[in-house]
Amino acid sequence: GTGTGQYFTALQNTTVDPVGDDVNWREVVGVTAVFGLSGLIFNSVKDLKLGVTSGGLSVDLSLIGEGLRVRWLGYYGPLDGGGNAGVVKKGAHTDDGGFVLSIDGDTYIQADISGYVDPLQYGASLIDKTKNAPAIQAILNKTGKVISHNKFEIASEVNIPSGSRFNFLDSGGIYASDGYLTSDTGKSLLVLEPAAEDILFE
Repeated sequence: GTGTGQYFTALQNTTVDPVGDDVNWREVVGVTAVFGLSGLIFNSVKDLKLGVTSGGLSVDLSLIGEGLRVRWLGYYGPLDGGGNAGVVKKGAHTDDGGFVLSIDGDTYIQADISGYVDPLQYGASLIDKTKNAPAIQAILNKTGKVISHNKFEIASEVNIPSGSRFNFLDSGGIYASDGYLTSDTGKSLLVLEPAAEDILFE
């Protein structure tokens, strides 16, 4: 039949009629009892949305109740720097590529994102520069704080809201071969690197 998103365990009294007395025969158990406190692990955001775990298990997250912890080892693949963790939520939502990852119209993952955020956790790429401006913009719109030790080339404009902060470690930064990063405070910059620690746009 149609899945209910609930998991059941049999009670010790096996003499009870399993059909006629469901209340005594089975009890609803939480998702942590099924999958453990660490939840499910996926190799990438794509696999998370498809419901394919790192161990090859297929799971429909839309049928699982709220509260299950999930973890993805990378954004596009394991250990690419874009990994994170989050929790299954239900309700209206908008996928922003990082903090909210949509499973279906009523199910989403709320990622563990706050404060300073690495663009890699929002889908930025060290190979495909077209992904970087949208990722950086999404972070600025969400938390206003970007941190990274990587250098990202952007292929489109980024608007920097007032109060935004950038913290680039080592040789990290943002640069553009063409065009500028712009801000709503009238400031523009072509290059923001290297080792630019805690730059505040006011």
